[in-house]
Amino acid sequence: MGGCPSGAPFLHNQIMNQIDVYYKVKKSDVSFVCAYLEAFEGMAAVRTPDPKFGEDAVLHFMVAPDLNEQFETLIADLGKEVPMERTEP
Repeated sequence: MGGCPSGAPFLHNQIMNQIDVYYKVKKSDVSFVCAYLEAFEGMAAVRTPDPKFGEDAVLHFMVAPDLNEQFETLIADLGKEVPMERTEP
């Protein structure tokens, strides 16, 4: 199983403000979600803050504020292909 790359399009809360969004996904879908988001460079960085045993993982999306509306649209479209549930950290 692959994960999200360690690099991020922008630094966490150091250079710019961000909107923190969390989604629960199946671990088997993590690599696909990360690769999909990478195609939209600079929109959001993705991390898995607390990997645990089990079938699900929580993804932490750090979204550029000026791209939040596009991010929400993108996530809604992605949710048609990959089961995702918005959650808290």
